[in-house]
Amino acid sequence: MRMFTKKLFLLGFFWQGSLTALLAQDRNLSGRVTDEAGVGVPGANVRVTGTQIGTSSDGQGAFSLRVPATAKALTVSSVGMITQEVPLSGGRTNLSITLTSDTKALDEVVVVGATAPSAKAT
Repeated sequence: MRMFTKKLFLLGFFWQGSLTALLAQDRNLSGRVTDEAGVGVPGANVRVTGTQIGTSSDGQGAFSLRVPATAKALTVSSVGMITQEVPLSGGRTNLSITLTSDTKALDEVVVVGATAPSAKAT
């Protein structure tokens, strides 16, 4: 009886370890970042919220990223757009993210001009 209990304990221990390893695997996400008109946003930053794991979208706004199983959300940002946090729920692996223009940021653009002094002819 003692041998059976020991084997049962070891079997349970290894089964729990295998289950934990299966549940803790990374997953691949892909998707497309677009603007309000549906045009791809090139160079958008797609990052796992709270980490340094991230990538940038390509010329058509497409991205692919390997994220930890514990990841809860993605933070997506681009110059001139409002940063968006996208929850990773329901096991979705293909995301469609629409960023909106940040018109407030456009009001803060400052243009500086300069000219070179010219020599006067005498």
